[in-house]
Amino acid sequence: MEQDQDTMIKRSFSFYLLCSMIVLVLCIVGFLTINDYLYTKDNFERESHLLQVQTEQNIRGSFFYKDATSRLFDNILNEKMKAGLLTLVKEYETAGGDPARMNISRVRQELGPEYDVYIIDEYGIIIQTTYGPELGMDFRSIPSFYQYLTKIRNQEGFFPDRIVREFKGAGKFRKYAYMPTPDHRYILELGLQGENLMPVSTAADEQGTIAQITSVNPYIESFRVFNAVGRKTDDNTVPEEPALTHISTAIRTRSNIEIPDPEHARIIRYIVVDLQKDQYGSDTSRIVEITYSTRVIDDALARLVLFHLLVGIFAILLGCLLALFISRRVTRPIQEIVSDADSIAHG
Repeated sequence: MEQDQDTMIKRSFSFYLLCSMIVLVLCIVGFLTINDYLYTKDNFERESHLLQVQTEQNIRGSFFYKDATSRLFDNILNEKMKAGLLTLVKEYETAGGDPARMNISRVRQELGPEYDVYIIDEYGIIIQTTYGPELGMDFRSIPSFYQYLTKIRNQEGFFPDRIVREFKGAGKFRKYAYMPTPDHRYILELGLQGENLMPVSTAADEQGTIAQITSVNPYIESFRVFNAVGRKTDDNTVPEEPALTHISTAIRTRSNIEIPDPEHARIIRYIVVDLQKDQYGSDTSRIVEITYSTRVIDDALARLVLFHLLVGIFAILLGCLLALFISRRVTRPIQEIVSDADSIAHG
């Protein structure tokens, strides 16, 4: 009976020592795994953030550079546009201030086939034009631009605009300019397109530039560029929902928007590049939609956890063997002392 108790004591001591060493190994492996995981995650997130900031700064810089180049070319065309509008004013006066009696086709033929003529009434509607797709266009649908037209109609002088894509039709690049009629009832507008705008229209193709910028960021899945009226700049189409709502909000608030999408392991950011100038009616600002993938970080962290699990399992097995070996080395002398004491007790 006493021998069984001694054996139980010996075994329990050995067992507790073994368990203590296993727990110690688990704590060490767990601490190293968690510490390494948090450190690696922090590094990935910091690297991702720095790349994001740098990428978006480079995108903004490219747009500002192209905008400055475009404005220089705009100014070169202003004198041609002003001369054309003065010809159109003469036609208006010849027609007795009645747009219906104006021969705008003849004016266009006189100016050249690269020009188109528009007459806008006090309600912001194109009532006469040589470019059919935009006949009846109501600028009240763009409140800020309608306010700009109203200001022009009530003033005197020549008002050049930027080179932008036409709102309707094929989405061609055009240089626009405006002049109020002498009686301030209408606005006369000219739109210039064709080879005259080739340098700007080529430079305004932002897709290639942004593709080069984003190619160095491994966290970017895709990008799209939209103008200030919410249309894609590459094909002039309207985006789908919910992108259209986010773009409209970004344009209205003039601030960036970030949309987390954990279900698809990504974050969508709408970056506003504010290029609006008070002296122009057209807003050449851009909204760049960038889709960042978080899957790269998630996959790397998952691989790290798997690696630590394998290392942990190996460490635990090795620790168990060492613990068993050490516990036996420690308990063997004790067992011998107990055995000797037991022998002495029995005479």
